[in-house]
Amino acid sequence: MIKQKRENGSYFPNNTYFQQQQNIENHRAHDEIVDLWTDVLAKRNLSSLGDEKWLILEQVFKSALHCSKQSIARHCLDQLEKQFKSTSRRVTTLNAMYHESIDDFKSADDIYSNLLDENETDAIVQKRQISLLKEKNQIREAISKLNTYLQLYQADQEAWSELCDLYLSEHEYVKASFCAEELLLINPHNHLNHERYASIRYSQGDYEGAPSYYFSALKINPTNIRALYGIILTSTNLATNNSSSNSRSNENNQGFTEQIQWAREQITQKYLEMLKWSCKINIKHYQIDSNKTTRSIYLYNNILAQELEQKIEQYASMHHRIYELEKQISDTQNELVNEQVEQHLLDQSSSAGVSRKPFVLFF
Repeated sequence: MIKQKRENGSYFPNNTYFQQQQNIENHRAHDEIVDLWTDVLAKRNLSSLGDEKWLILEQVFKSALHCSKQSIARHCLDQLEKQFKSTSRRVTTLNAMYHESIDDFKSADDIYSNLLDENETDAIVQKRQISLLKEKNQIREAISKLNTYLQLYQADQEAWSELCDLYLSEHEYVKASFCAEELLLINPHNHLNHERYASIRYSQGDYEGAPSYYFSALKINPTNIRALYGIILTSTNLATNNSSSNSRSNENNQGFTEQIQWAREQITQKYLEMLKWSCKINIKHYQIDSNKTTRSIYLYNNILAQELEQKIEQYASMHHRIYELEKQISDTQNELVNEQVEQHLLDQSSSAGVSRKPFVLFF
């Protein structure tokens, strides 16, 4: 029901950005699944569904854990254990996940260890152990375990992504950069891989290398706002560094300024498109109850006004940040010109034997 409702395009218009958001939402409907269970499925006899009943119970169990609904998760797990506990590693893994959710880490770890003793190549159980180490904030141990896992499953994109995040949390940018490169090799058509690698290069101070990957991300997905902000930041730093070290700084800074202006226009356009589509979606899916017309319109207008106000505040904050970055570049250029003028006047004064106080052209 939920999947069908989301796939028929009723939530988003035919637009690339919203199609991507719709695909993401297809995998994050845990709240709706729990609500569907509470309002409908829990009140019915699922035996008529046959074997599909167990798949539904498993999905509801996982969604309940995501929503911290331990009572619902326990109810589903009890039914699964009653049917499969003695024969299913899958249900045993679900039991360990339940222990994780109630912070019984020791019991969960014991279950995972026993499962790995039976089959040390079980990828799902190994990942759960790594997740358990993260929950206990044992980051170094999680990194070690994940490296061991990747020796067996070198093409696991999810594992490389997780290892990259763990290295970033430890500020080990060189190792995180290696993981990001592996992700680019595995899936070069994912714009997020390009954007992440560019951000790591930026964090390492490689302002010249990062922009090419930001532009690659934008080439694959023109709606990547983070890549546009990355171009603004790298161009700002390049302009600042170039002003203090390059005699042709004015010509080069003009190029950086043009990049910043272009990125600024793109960001403004994207936010306005998102705001426009948001308004259209709200209007399209708004239905007036004929018996409560006045009250419904009042409530709807309040909700829409709040959403518009929030988006306008976000846009204003973004616009102010871009203005500050441009002002920083302009101030840097002015300081450089002032220094050059002062030096020129001092040189003239020295050659003429006259002491003359330099003046400032820019403020």
